[in-house]
Amino acid sequence: MKPKLFDRLLIQVRRQIRSCLNCQPADEGKPYWAYDQEICIDELFDRCDVPDLMRAQMVRYLKCPTCQKYFEQYDSVGIEIEQLQRQDDQNQEAA
Repeated sequence: MKPKLFDRLLIQVRRQIRSCLNCQPADEGKPYWAYDQEICIDELFDRCDVPDLMRAQMVRYLKCPTCQKYFEQYDSVGIEIEQLQRQDDQNQEAA
């Protein structure tokens, strides 16, 4: 049986999230992205083609794999730097 579209997209989004702002080092109390590339969850949804109607529900199932913090739709998350570059290259090839 094929997984539902929601479940497939949720897996796709979860696989890309590596960290959150809480997991980043801080300089004078201000966190900065040292290990991963920062991206807004809503932008990650765009990159994964998550329909607008699913986003509010899907974000409730997303949490940081490192510290277990749950996210809101406009939070920033960290994704692998190379992953972001590959997605940009694929988008340019498709255009």
